[in-house]
Amino acid sequence: MWSFTYPAIVTTLQDDRAIIVQVVANSPIFNGTDDADGKQFRLQFASQWRGFTVTQVTSPTTAVGTFTDYIPFDLNNAANIYSGGFADNFRHGAWNSVDGWPSIVGFYDQRLIWANTTSQPSTLWFSQSADYANMAPTEEDASVIATDAIYATIASGNVDPITWIRSGQVLLIGTFSGEYEIVPPGNGSLGPTNISITQQSAYGSLSPTNAFKFGVATIFLQRGGNKVREMLYQFQFNAFNSKDISIVSEHIMRTRSGAKQMAYQVDPVSIFWIVCNNGDLVGCTYDRDQDIVAFHPHTISGGTVESAAVVPNSTRDDVYLVVNRTVGGSTVRYIEMISTMFDTDAGDTLATMNLLDCSATYSGSPATNISGLAYLNGETVYAIADGKLVGPFTVTAGTITLGVAASAVIVGLTYTSTFGSLSPEGGSQIGTSQGKRKTIKEISIRVKDSLPFKHGANLSDLTLIDAANFGTDLNADGSQGALKTGDVRFSPDLAWDQQATYYIVQDQPYPLTIDSLMPILVSNE
Repeated sequence: MWSFTYPAIVTTLQDDRAIIVQVVANSPIFNGTDDADGKQFRLQFASQWRGFTVTQVTSPTTAVGTFTDYIPFDLNNAANIYSGGFADNFRHGAWNSVDGWPSIVGFYDQRLIWANTTSQPSTLWFSQSADYANMAPTEEDASVIATDAIYATIASGNVDPITWIRSGQVLLIGTFSGEYEIVPPGNGSLGPTNISITQQSAYGSLSPTNAFKFGVATIFLQRGGNKVREMLYQFQFNAFNSKDISIVSEHIMRTRSGAKQMAYQVDPVSIFWIVCNNGDLVGCTYDRDQDIVAFHPHTISGGTVESAAVVPNSTRDDVYLVVNRTVGGSTVRYIEMISTMFDTDAGDTLATMNLLDCSATYSGSPATNISGLAYLNGETVYAIADGKLVGPFTVTAGTITLGVAASAVIVGLTYTSTFGSLSPEGGSQIGTSQGKRKTIKEISIRVKDSLPFKHGANLSDLTLIDAANFGTDLNADGSQGALKTGDVRFSPDLAWDQQATYYIVQDQPYPLTIDSLMPILVSNE
């Protein structure tokens, strides 16, 4: 807020309960037509303030607008307005179309917080305590009390736009060049005269992104979009530290041109979904209580992700994506949702397994013509028809024709899921197995509700899992095996080398949930 010279109120009248005023200032403070777009001011008459909203600027010193209330009467003569209409003080509104509007919002200690306007990117505005619509920094008599609104600017010595606000036991602020803690330095609550802003780290946050709270940790994207940091209080230093939790997977976002957005799914699995600049989606399965931090990239079949949002419902958190696709030569954007994990304990069957991108479902009387697919015109799709994979089909006039009628049909685009191992560490009689020639003789994989998959030493030479594990001839026409829960054992047929890495691939729209992998490693001493 800024103070200016005292203006004079020339006329007041009432028209349809709007108090219209013409304000004349002693110096040129009105910025032409820019101020006519709802810019706001506050004028003080003795102990009372009146809000003034500009509707028209007639000169650099004159403006017409509306008052929030009448000018108070003179204390000595109630027939006259106060001081002949001259205000004692004058304040300029911080938010408007010229100076900008707040782009960040949050809550803390019963206050609504706004931050980062065009002209004041490093400033925070706190509402009055428990009065979210009241931003008055003083009482009517100009005194300041603990519950009044707070205006605070981060003085870091840098151009430091605020990027996020996250409340907890203290208020944490992320800016372009660092992370800050806001607390009342003495006893009591945060107030206009009881506020301290202290820098905790200097990594900086990606703008514009949000930060998310998980337990006592705050998770945010570092400036540049290549790292995810975990902000935690460290008792021994009496400060917050922002640790890089993506350090073992730093290439995942870097090779995808960095991140641009993050959303947080709590249930059924705690996952941070990160939208990358190249259109891929990166997930970070996160549970600090169990020491789980695992990054996994996802490429959307036939499209690129532009945005992600998490919406809670009664049983789980739904993850919605804005996907940019080219269909029929035209660019389209679809709202798509990540489906739930395939789980027979939750009632899923082969007929309901939806492991296709941009999919649609049909349920009803047995049919061969499946319509309603105009959004995929010209695309090559597959279908799960009564639990069996059929296709490919080309969508024509929004329709595909199945070879056999089916009553439960899921149609969409296929994708491939790939697991690639790191070089395993099995130890040796003289220390580590790293750097030694080694091979894996056998692998046991504990799976749940899974269908057959492929494996191999490289992606160009994959072998279908042997039939004994799934109780059927996998080479039979149309056979996909039976759902398996338990241990699957196979010999990967790997050569002796220093890496002993292997791949597991699901290139069909079939479920594959791996709970653990247990390789038998042999090292050459």
